[in-house]
Amino acid sequence: MVRDYDFVAIGGFVIKEIKPKMYPQIKKLIKYANYRGVKVHGLGYTSKDMDTFGFYSTDSTSWSSGTRFGQIYQFKNNELVQHSKPAGTRVVADKVVRNNITAWIQYQKYLDRGR
Repeated sequence: MVRDYDFVAIGGFVIKEIKPKMYPQIKKLIKYANYRGVKVHGLGYTSKDMDTFGFYSTDSTSWSSGTRFGQIYQFKNNELVQHSKPAGTRVVADKVVRNNITAWIQYQKYLDRGR
């Protein structure tokens, strides 16, 4: 594919088709694609280690999980930190969405600085 395309995507993370034990091989594939000048997009991949893969871009709906699962994100010390809502409480959806998208944007800007 890297001979024929300048931008490719790798999927299978969300559905667990690509398992963590396969990540070293995925990293090698991405490194080879990057060496060939090909940009690689990670479909549905957001994790604390995503900056180690060499993806050109990724997409995810993790930032919106706050309203579904009561997760609140904070960008602190160059890391995205996830907090669970206190037991027995509810989140205020619009506040959590605003907070989480802001934290994810800060994280994205941090990752972009390495380019």
